[in-house]
Amino acid sequence: MKRCSIIIQGEGKGHFSQALTAIELLEKSKVEVRRVYLGKSFLRKTPAYFHSSLDVPVKVFYSPNFLRTPDRKGIRIIASILLNLIISPIYIFEATRIGWLMIGDKSSLVLNFYDPVGGLACKYWKKRANRIVLSHHFYLSHPDFIHPHGFGNSYFWLMRMNKFMVNTADKVMALSFRTGQGTGKIEVIPPLIRGKITDSEYQPAERDLCYFLNPGFDAEILEFYRQRPDLKADIFTDTIPKRKIPGNIVIHPTSRVKFQEAMLNCKRIITTAGFDTVAEAFYLGIPIFMIPAAYHYEQYCNALDASRTGMAFQMEEISDLEDAEYEPASNKKYREWVDSKGSYW
Repeated sequence: MKRCSIIIQGEGKGHFSQALTAIELLEKSKVEVRRVYLGKSFLRKTPAYFHSSLDVPVKVFYSPNFLRTPDRKGIRIIASILLNLIISPIYIFEATRIGWLMIGDKSSLVLNFYDPVGGLACKYWKKRANRIVLSHHFYLSHPDFIHPHGFGNSYFWLMRMNKFMVNTADKVMALSFRTGQGTGKIEVIPPLIRGKITDSEYQPAERDLCYFLNPGFDAEILEFYRQRPDLKADIFTDTIPKRKIPGNIVIHPTSRVKFQEAMLNCKRIITTAGFDTVAEAFYLGIPIFMIPAAYHYEQYCNALDASRTGMAFQMEEISDLEDAEYEPASNKKYREWVDSKGSYW
């Protein structure tokens, strides 16, 4: 039986969700997943559901992450780069450690969901394996992608990271909302969406569903609904607000399973512009309103690309939701694109 090791960049839930779908596809293809390597930040706690959702052995390692802005709504690019450079010896040690562990896995296939430490381990310790990196980040390097203006420094660093990740792999898969031709090592594929979503039907209800990558949005979203008692919302967050919770709001700890259940019976989704939640909302046909995390170039790219499909609406702040009504475009072609997924490895 073919054996596989999986590496996951642990910030947010996007890479993790894509990896869970990949595990499902691998198991259907009779590929044994030997172990999952999960990148962990010094600055953020790994959500409990990351571990509870996996039924294969997990090894956690330290990997780079972003520093948040003082208001905890965005990220600090330059400060993050400097900090990670200072502690880079730790990352080199971690790459060596998980490289040795992967040798012990005796895996002939390694899937890396955009973790640079994992990429370093693959480059030098798994040379004989089929090394594949997967992420929506790679579509941002595709000549068809049109970038937002005003992010010159962020564009530079993202392209450098993409180039590094491409050089650690034999094959590159760019997850995309739309079909596209391959270029160089890059193959364009649809988002990997789990059977829980593809086998379910969306039934619109009266409650909004909210999730934000950074906790700085929590106070703002609570105040928005406090002033509008006629609106109801379920809010998923890693931090429990200290202020009194209005009766029209229910706070939930971050849980992928419960979040997906809530998706199937919500009115609309209000979220930061991560890839995974948007991809699932598109498949179900849920109206989605996005607010990119401040200074987070990747999220501005996601929001811009998602808006171009006509199935999402981009906002700059939560108060914009007051007048942000739109009719989502048909998701028929998108569903066909997602359902066309085959065996990529």
